[in-house]
Amino acid sequence: MACPPLAVNSIPPEILGEIFFRCSPSSDCIRPFKLRSNRQLDNRMKEGTAQNPLILGHVCKDWRSISRSLPLLWVTVNLHNINKSSLALLALWLEFSSSHPLNVSATITSEEVTHSALAQLFKHAARWRRLHLHIGPGVDDSVLEVVSNYHFLLLEEAMVTTAKEDPLAKEELSEHIISTSPKLTRLALPLTIDISALQTTATRQTLTMIRLETILADDLFPLLEACQHLKEFCTGFLFVRSGFLPTIRTLQLTLPDLRHFEIDLILSQDKDAPRFIDHLTLPSLTELAFPLWFGWLEHTSSLPMRWASWESLLERSGTELKVFRYIGTTLLYSDGHGDTLNKIIRSPVMRHLVHLEFLAHDRVLSTLHHTAQQHFLPDLESITITGKLIGKLSDDLIASMAVSRARASGSKLLRVDVHVEEADRNPRRQTDPGEPECSIVKFKPPADVQERLVRVDCGCIE
Repeated sequence: MACPPLAVNSIPPEILGEIFFRCSPSSDCIRPFKLRSNRQLDNRMKEGTAQNPLILGHVCKDWRSISRSLPLLWVTVNLHNINKSSLALLALWLEFSSSHPLNVSATITSEEVTHSALAQLFKHAARWRRLHLHIGPGVDDSVLEVVSNYHFLLLEEAMVTTAKEDPLAKEELSEHIISTSPKLTRLALPLTIDISALQTTATRQTLTMIRLETILADDLFPLLEACQHLKEFCTGFLFVRSGFLPTIRTLQLTLPDLRHFEIDLILSQDKDAPRFIDHLTLPSLTELAFPLWFGWLEHTSSLPMRWASWESLLERSGTELKVFRYIGTTLLYSDGHGDTLNKIIRSPVMRHLVHLEFLAHDRVLSTLHHTAQQHFLPDLESITITGKLIGKLSDDLIASMAVSRARASGSKLLRVDVHVEEADRNPRRQTDPGEPECSIVKFKPPADVQERLVRVDCGCIE
């Protein structure tokens, strides 16, 4: 049935097509979420933009004709929960995308229908631009061997994740992607990376972002040395073996372009592990995630990694830090966290900070509050409070800190996000016995503060 004579139908098809394209959500495949968060991964897969052109085609035959004539509407391909009807749709989808570069998000499973769909998709591997490949549980290695038959000549961004039930890294797959992707700039892998494979390919000259689940300290410096143009490096765990430091004693490494440096947790066999930072200079660093350090062999309570080495790094680099995150896991949470973060907040190298994220602690909030006439970190525009409520932290303390800073003369504070987990309050919800009990911090700022703040979000961690 033809569209009724509405005003929208008077728009020329080429203009309408441009509107369709401009209004489509972003199709980026690489997202800044942690690789080991399976819940976030599942949500990202459900968010896909792949249904957008189909919805347009359901309005009327004119819109269907226009949408099918626009290849750029069909360049995002999502292959998850595949069934037999997916095969015919995938063939049409790839046809409608013409020869344009593709953004691909796919799940590899052991089911035969998945293999058929992937066989269709891999025929177009030479025009993949962005790739998110999720390897499901129980996938046979023979399925992954199919990848070795193809090169990814246009690939710029690649993310490989694995199911929780199958934590082993598919190293051959990662190595092949690295060695056959001459334009690769952003890479995220579920475990670690083969340094020797990276050192022997031209990809090391094009990479600007690397995200790894874990890496050995022995591999960290060769990786950073090989990828001199890195702008972002993130890892969940850094393992420092005993005797590592003497191997880099004569090395001084400068990364001129690195802006974002993030390590969640350092597991160490050496009590002097923090000193590895003394061998780095990062003149462009603006965003730092400060790790926790845990002595693997001592089995002691968790200790914040010594701030002195990181402070020296920032002073030596001459950089103006804008974003600081004090992250880690509440399982390794100690009262020393508050003392360390208080020292950090008062450090001269933090004076230009714009965003601060930290694990909740009463003494830290008191420091941020300080007095109505004087506040540390005067340039702060946003604050994020996460983790588990420890000590005497209360709703009133969070509220008074935010209100005090927002009302201060010359305040730049625009946003406050509070996401905390509590075990000592009535849970807001608990849908699964295995989930942590979560509750909302009841923070509602006064009207004058609410008008000044762009956002106040008080929720719970998932």
